Amino acid sequence: MTNQLSEARKTTLSALAIGVLAGIPYFFATPRVQSSEPPYTMMVLAQLILFVGGIAIAHFWRQRPMTIALLLLVAIELLVLGRIVVDSIADPRSHSMAPFEFVVAFILCAPASFLAPFLGQGIRSMRERRRS
Repeated sequence: MTNQLSEARKTTLSALAIGVLAGIPYFFATPRVQSSEPPYTMMVLAQLILFVGGIAIAHFWRQRPMTIALLLLVAIELLVLGRIVVDSIADPRSHSMAPFEFVVAFILCAPASFLAPFLGQGIRSMRERRRS
């Protein structure tokens, strides 16, 4: 029981750390002014970090892939919330469409967040079958 609990903690902390790591480029590197072009480079980088991190977490720790995916998304959404709060302190009118920012972040990050843990679990099970 203690080993299982510590494994759950490791998974939770790892998933949240990967999610925060994926959101940092968006949070810091995106210009603070409104521009007509979304930061596609930052979106691709965030998805790549989520994808590779999700595979690694699911491969090394035995947790349900859906739990890992949801933890990755929670971390991203918390960073979006942080970005909204920080920008709103500087300019209260800056995020008039804040609810849609959460939806857009979910839509952009959900495919990588949900696909990667299942892929990592599949890789782990294939490696275990080869060892047997």
